[in-house]
Amino acid sequence: MARNVTEQYRSLTKEADVLDKTKSWHERKLIEVAKMIPNRSVVSNEKRYA
Repeated sequence: MARNVTEQYRSLTKEADVLDKTKSWHERKLIEVAKMIPNRSVVSNEKRYA
């Protein structure tokens, strides 16, 4: 029983790691695209938070 639980936990943490990596990759891509496109809203947000 305990072994099954640890295996389930490991598979869940692996899935979470993969999701985190894909999320961060998508975020990086979105930031790259936002920098390439001279979008007024993005520029105004950058100035607002700068």
